[in-house]
Amino acid sequence: MFLRQSVLFTVTFLWNQTESALDNRNKTHAVALNHSSLPRPNENPFDGQTLLELQESATVNATNRVDQEDEARLAISPLIGHLRNNAAIFAANIAVTRKLPPALAFRALRVGKGQADLTTDEVLCILIKYASEYETPIGQERWYNPEKVFSLLVKTRPVDKVLDLFKAAGLQSDATKLRGLLYQDDFSELRKSMNTEWLTSRTKPDVVFGLLGLSKNYTPQPLNLYHWVLYCHQFKQKYGGKASTAKKIAEPLLATKTIPSLLLFREDFPFAHDPHHELMDLVNMIQRALYEGLIETEERISPLLACIHLRWYAQKDVLKLPTEGPFRALKAFTLAYTRRLGIEETAIQVFLRESPEEIFEFLKWISLLEQGSKKLDTL
Repeated sequence: MFLRQSVLFTVTFLWNQTESALDNRNKTHAVALNHSSLPRPNENPFDGQTLLELQESATVNATNRVDQEDEARLAISPLIGHLRNNAAIFAANIAVTRKLPPALAFRALRVGKGQADLTTDEVLCILIKYASEYETPIGQERWYNPEKVFSLLVKTRPVDKVLDLFKAAGLQSDATKLRGLLYQDDFSELRKSMNTEWLTSRTKPDVVFGLLGLSKNYTPQPLNLYHWVLYCHQFKQKYGGKASTAKKIAEPLLATKTIPSLLLFREDFPFAHDPHHELMDLVNMIQRALYEGLIETEERISPLLACIHLRWYAQKDVLKLPTEGPFRALKAFTLAYTRRLGIEETAIQVFLRESPEEIFEFLKWISLLEQGSKKLDTL
């Protein structure tokens, strides 16, 4: 009990010291600000100045104060970060020296606790290595296993980053095992445990998108994409709210600006044409939100631009591949686009009856229409 209290006290004390340093700076600045703004005794505060001059002077002073505060914050932030890191390293080394149970060491440093997590990569390497080498007393179950530690760390750090931490801690075999579990054919127990941890901590879908590495360089990775959509589905069922709407879920996807992949989002799922799959409704809603987002961006993606992007992606003339994903994606996007113009039925007939050349001409024509400013008179 004493050892536990000593570690917690050390971490808390050093953490509070860094926080109080920042608080004291803010208080000192506030006092100086208040005193500097007061007129001196027997001094006319206006002193012949016009109201406009006073306003301009106040604006300049306020701007200068903001600039000074920003400069002070920039100057002190690295110091605070350094102090926090040293505090965490010190506490981690105490845990190792005192041979604290790994569970206590991880808990004392609030590993996986979001913004309250005090650890850096250096600290985590110390803890992971220590936990893997800790000699559990006879009769007690060993706390460490790679899957448990991985699921804990991935609550606040990207998957690839966590795998790198295992390697940096000298646990290459564990990193290899974890990667194998992540990318086996079926949805592994490890991935299920990741979702459980995220749901427990109410991690929002856009955050999980980044933790799975999808925001770094978004390309259709079937397992990671399926994992994310499944989590969105589970989060929506458990919590609902604005964070689980299709429009909100689509935001991190749209931010990647990978237009061909966004157009083909639905086609990347093996169950894309199974209307009874549990995720199909959500996938369809996300795809519609992606279409709306692409149409409403500054680039304003038109059917013609969509066709060009998909041709580049497939390295084929997608209009001559009516049974393949790129053609289906182009058709679905064009119908969403023409629905806004009130000519969806015309688009349906064009895709149904016309040749690839005629379809391309139709895409060119509707892409030049200004929404709501022209009507379809003849075709």
